Amino acid sequence: MKTIELTGITASDGSLTITGTKSVTGFIERIDYDYSNAATGAVLTVTTSGQAVSAPVMIKTGAGTADVSYFPRSLANKSTDASAFTNVAEKIYLANESLKLVVASAGDTKGIRLLIYVSNE
Repeated sequence: MKTIELTGITASDGSLTITGTKSVTGFIERIDYDYSNAATGAVLTVTTSGQAVSAPVMIKTGAGTADVSYFPRSLANKSTDASAFTNVAEKIYLANESLKLVVASAGDTKGIRLLIYVSNE
């Protein structure tokens, strides 16, 4: 299991962008939001980075003021027409990719920390 830590301090407008420094391969198991002192209502957007296409991992609007764990999943696609199933979710796979966190509305100079756990291939 690998742990990716994305940590930073927001700007005066409550924004922050952090791109992970190492690429990993494996499945995202869990994301921990380690609340420090961000404002209630922060928006956390996690995407992949480093490939031709940036893929969404998780968008959390209205993040609160407590530590919490998330288990992001992606809807599986049908082989016949690539449309998404509505009831089949799978772990998100990273193929030699880094992760990027974009934060909005978190307040002036507030601490943000995500721990992202990625299983081995």
